[in-house]
Order: sequence, then C-alpha cells, then structure tokens
Amino acid sequence: NEFFGTIGEHDDILANGEFVKMWKDALIACRLASNFNVQKAVPMLKRILAAFKLKKNLKPLPFALALLKLNDKDIWDFFIVNVDSSNEEIKYESMMNLRKKTGAILGCEEAAWRKLWNDFQDKKVVVMGLGVHGGGLAVAKWFFSQGAYVIVTDMKTRKELEFSITALTQFCAKYRMAHSSARLHSVEYVLSKHREEDFTTTDLIIRNPDVRDTSPFIVLAKEHGIPIENEVTLFFLLTKNTPKVGVTGTRGKSTTTSLIYHIAHLYDPKTIIAGNIRTIAIFDIIDDVIRREQKGDLHPVILELSSWQLEQLEQRRLSPHIAMVTNMMEDHLNRYEGMAEYMAAKQHIYQYQKEDDYVILNFDNDITREFGKKGTPGQLLWFSRERKDIGDGVFVRDIGKGEKEIVFRKGTETETVCHASDIA
Repeated sequence: NEFFGTIGEHDDILANGEFVKMWKDALIACRLASNFNVQKAVPMLKRILAAFKLKKNLKPLPFALALLKLNDKDIWDFFIVNVDSSNEEIKYESMMNLRKKTGAILGCEEAAWRKLWNDFQDKKVVVMGLGVHGGGLAVAKWFFSQGAYVIVTDMKTRKELEFSITALTQFCAKYRMAHSSARLHSVEYVLSKHREEDFTTTDLIIRNPDVRDTSPFIVLAKEHGIPIENEVTLFFLLTKNTPKVGVTGTRGKSTTTSLIYHIAHLYDPKTIIAGNIRTIAIFDIIDDVIRREQKGDLHPVILELSSWQLEQLEQRRLSPHIAMVTNMMEDHLNRYEGMAEYMAAKQHIYQYQKEDDYVILNFDNDITREFGKKGTPGQLLWFSRERKDIGDGVFVRDIGKGEKEIVFRKGTETETVCHASDIA
C-alpha cells in the first residue's frame, strides 16, 4: 500500500518509461533485501540511486525499505562506489546519515526493522552450536516454528548431543501435529564437523556464545556478508520496546538476577526472568514477549548475561535499559587473550545505553569502580557495603546498638530500604 501510494503522488512517473522501470526495480530490490539476498539487491540499488539523482524530490520509499534491511558492510560497499570521497570517516558518516534518513522517509524505522526480522518463513538459518544447556535447543525450536530451514551444526557427536537432539525431535513432531497447516521444514543436522557451504550460502547464522570471533567459519561468513547474531542480540532486536534489566559480573550473577526478579515480580507479576540461567533460555520466552509487545502490554524482562553473550551486543550497539555489573575478577582467561579483553566484553552491557538508562556498579570492587570513574552513557548508581561517600546509590549505614540499615540515596534525597536484620 505504501509503495503504490507513493507512486500515486507522482503522476509524471507513469508517463516516463525509465522511471516505471526504476520503480519496478525498487520493488524487486526491496523483496530481495527482505529475503537477505543482499548480493543481488546491492547492484540493483546502485542503479536506483543513480536514477534518484536525476529526480531529487522523488520519495524513495522502496529504496529506503530495502536499504534498512542491508547490513553495514553492504551499505559500506555501496558507498565506496557512490560517495565521492577518499576519506573513510566521511564515507562512514554519510552511510550512517543515510540510514537515519531512510528511517525518516519511512516514518517508522523501528517498525520496519521489526517487521523484516519477524519473517523467517523459508529462510535458511544455521544454528552454530546446539549444545547441552538449552540455549541452542531453544533457538532451533523457535526457528523451526517460524518455518525456517534450520541447519544445526555442532562439533560434538550425536551421542554427546543425544538429549538435545531427542528434545528437538520431539518438539518438532508435536508442533507439526498442532500446526498442520503451517509450512514447516525438517531440521538438518551436521555433527562432528562444520561445512564451509553452510557459512557462505545461508541467510542467517545464530552462533552459540561459546563460538569465538576468530572461528574460521565465522570469519568466512563475515567475508560473504552473512548476518551473524546470537540469542541475545536477536532477542533485543525483536523486542525493542520491552524494558530489560541485564546483570553480569564474574561472581553473583545468578543470585542477583533471581533476587531482582523476585522483587520485581512482587511489583509486576508479569515480570519474566531468562538468560544465562540454565533453566530458562532466552528463546523459551521470546514468543510471549513478542505477543505482549504487539499488544502494547510491556513488562520487565530480567536477564542474566555472560561476557560471551555480551560480545555480540557491540556489533549491534545494544544495551539493556538497566545494567548491573556485580564485580570483576580474573576468570575465563582461557577464553580471552587477557584481562583487558575480558573487561571490555563485560562493559558492553552499559556502553550503548541512553541518557535516561541506568548502570549499577560495585564501588567496593577496584575494576568496576574504575569503570564508573571513566564515565558511563547512562545514569550511574553505585552500591557498597564498605563506604557511604559513594554519591548516588545504595550503601550500609550504622544506626547504633549493633543495628545497620540499607539506604538508597539520589541527589539530596535518602530513603531507608530496610534494616540489615530484615534480610539476615
């Protein structure tokens, strides 16, 4: 409707064969892009841009919609050809500005993104790492239910993955029976190995958090412009309006996440908990959260997030509305080249927040204290058991006779949360 409505605003197009062809090309490119077929869409978009230069007042809606679907690498390649500048910073700035302009043209950038990402029917989706803890299993189940061609590829053997494969097989059989009219595709398993063709010809790759950026198959996929996500980034992209609380840290993540959930649940019984907590994978809750968003029925989701899950957030420049780092200690250095790389992964949880978001850091931990002192994009709150002079945040105060209380301070206002004996 938007496409033909835009055509109707420009009667002169109908009398111009060149522009009729341009609009047809735009519609085809739009379809190609929405199917992740960027290799075919980009050359067509280049021709369309040249046509738009001839008539600058034309509202390029189909072109904008197609462009929103392309990833940064594709748009970058586009600008190498079309932007007259040898300065890479100028090209990159132009690229990002065009992204914003296309969103303005559509008038609904977020809705367009969500609409495009929601349609996975007949897409080829590679789940890299089924695993044994439930995360990969939940992802494979969800994409199967969306009508995607799911390829599960894992270096583990069928015997090692027996529990997960059995659970996935049983789910698919039950889902088929309950949705007999749905167009569903059998799951393909590639076990004890990975195949190069699965990383060069697919529409989308969902990588297990254990998979590193240096994996030759991830490198190969990037070289071919294949979109790569993990369960966290995809969840954020599909549920952009849902308020999220993210908790990370070396120690205490699960306890803190569970405690926040139970407190929030008293305030809002529809609060949900998920993430790195092994009993509730993120994709176990995604349908429920998406349905709520569609109805405008928004409720908090409390997420435990490991550093591995956070790594992919940098690519998408995403952070939860409220972020917390419990502490930082030397750990997981078998995964990271050093402590600096490990700390950088943890910091992604708050690095892309907005001004009205919150980050909560441990004042008593040397590393997280340094995080806060270097500045945060969101509003900073501290917590401490040892100090009271922490600025805004929560601290413990001695009230005499061996009693202590937990106090919250924001600016000049303070409020007692509870006595320490209440939770002893």
